[in-house]
Amino acid sequence: MPNVNKVKYDKVLAKQVEESINDYLVEKGYMHSVGKGKGFCEWVLYNIFELTENEVIEAVEISGKFDNGIDAVFEVNGELHILQSKYLTSHNIDSVYRFLEDCKRICKEEPITERDIVKELCFKVRKAFKENETIKCFYVTNAEMGKWEFDTLSSAKKNIGTEYSNLISYQYDFFEIIEAIELKKG
Repeated sequence: MPNVNKVKYDKVLAKQVEESINDYLVEKGYMHSVGKGKGFCEWVLYNIFELTENEVIEAVEISGKFDNGIDAVFEVNGELHILQSKYLTSHNIDSVYRFLEDCKRICKEEPITERDIVKELCFKVRKAFKENETIKCFYVTNAEMGKWEFDTLSSAKKNIGTEYSNLISYQYDFFEIIEAIELKKG
């Protein structure tokens, strides 16, 4: 459970994280809104999940037109991960609910798309779901989420139900990003 009452956090590290995200966006030329979202997703994959360049490229292949609400699909330590990221003002509580519903839908239904890579990666998710493997669903934003949002989402996560018991949902806001980076720095 995120520490939404966290008053003390490393302000220097927070500034470094903000600068790192902005530097990455500028370096990659992601200056428009869609590009910033894509760039933030890549930054998360590199810095939170520590994927290699090739792993990031493969993970974000699903992203784009008719991606069925998924920005990345990848494996870490043999576990399948699904990621949705929202850059700053793109985040809202409805986005998290939609993501949870998208995760449930792609576990049981064929994706609505003509893109082969989306079909392929969603098939991988459905296969893992049918084999009762753990699927970790991450919603990550660099906006700040309040206590009300986390409490509301906690209730929604409980309502995923036994039918989707192998789906585990995580929400990261800016403070959880800082915490994850702190843990990686030791």
